[in-house]
Amino acid sequence: MKKIIIEEITTIIKIQRETINYKQQTKSLDKRKISSQKQSIQSLKQKLDNERIKRFQQNQRKNCY
Repeated sequence: MKKIIIEEITTIIKIQRETINYKQQTKSLDKRKISSQKQSIQSLKQKLDNERIKRFQQNQRKNCY
């Protein structure tokens, strides 16, 4: 459980870093890099969501038994 929480926190920190990088890049208007970072942020958020769903489903299974 601690490992999962640490991974989630690490992912959140990565999202925050990418968001900061994204905001900095928007100032310079390097559109290719911005697009890449948007995708990176979205994929990290999706990964986090998938982990949460997976964990929820596992907890649901445990509660059924």
